[in-house]
Amino acid sequence: MFVDYLKLVGVGKNGSKDLTENQAKESILDILNQEATTVQRSAFYMAMRMKGETIEELIGFLKGMRKETMIFDLSKHDPLDIAINYDGKNRSLHILPSAVFIASGAGLNSGSHGSSKVPAKYGTNMNDVLNEMGCGNIKTEDQAKSVMKETGFVWVHQKYFLPKLYNLLPERQEFTLRTFFNVIEKLVNPFNTKNVFTGVFHGNYIQKLIPLSEATGFEKITVSQSLESGIEPFPFPNRKTRIADSEENQLVLDSSEFGINLSEEEINITDLKENAKINLEILENQENKFKNWAIYSSAILLFVGKKVDTIQEGFEKSKESLETGKAKKKFEKYKKLTKEF
Repeated sequence: MFVDYLKLVGVGKNGSKDLTENQAKESILDILNQEATTVQRSAFYMAMRMKGETIEELIGFLKGMRKETMIFDLSKHDPLDIAINYDGKNRSLHILPSAVFIASGAGLNSGSHGSSKVPAKYGTNMNDVLNEMGCGNIKTEDQAKSVMKETGFVWVHQKYFLPKLYNLLPERQEFTLRTFFNVIEKLVNPFNTKNVFTGVFHGNYIQKLIPLSEATGFEKITVSQSLESGIEPFPFPNRKTRIADSEENQLVLDSSEFGINLSEEEINITDLKENAKINLEILENQENKFKNWAIYSSAILLFVGKKVDTIQEGFEKSKESLETGKAKKKFEKYKKLTKEF
């Protein structure tokens, strides 16, 4: 019973015990199916936060979540899973809405997923910007397959592939603090693919994510230590972007080598309409100070997605995608298809 797991982890700092992987899996299933009461769930969140989660517990939680996930199987297209944080951004411009279509125009298949107003940031997510740019939402596996085939990119909301977790969002918002969900929900692998790209704030967390990604079927994970714990590279000349993967490859990237020299003040654009406007201008290949940053972000996606051998090669292919109009065509097709759903 769930109360037994709660008693194990909730005794206190000195008396709490760790759950086994199977106990963690059973406890998360009780939470997702709301067999535990609201009070019990909240107590569990706090107890786990105070105790600290073990890798074994996180693997169990993740496997339980995966069991309740409705898979939008895109494995045929071998997409890169862009596993960005679900709590969004609240300090910087979203550059991925243009970068993913630049990369798509250069031959990359990719997909991303998320939710809405997730604590602790309650920030805007990539889909918010895509919607503001005129796109609709993908709701079914068949729709996802159709859009992936035509455009090379999909974004799917958690409400459509893991509704039992999405239904807990109101209580997560009321709880306010980060929970273990923040760490693992982005690794649930709803597209049943093999390659995932995610971000962290602390570099020492990279090794912890490898066994978590393996628990849901990923064969390779690449982790970026960059802007707002996302995957977009720092566009500042005094901040290096560090990328490492489960194959023990490491890169340290300098934005100034790609002609990018922005300040934190310049990218502090949180207005949704302004975010959409900038990304649309980039896809139109209009000159603005953020275009090279989008190209740079696309180059990294191409590299992580194994479409190029170097970031420099990815940068050149991304420039070509934008300049030839391939990126814009991919976006326009995506907008048209998703608005029909």
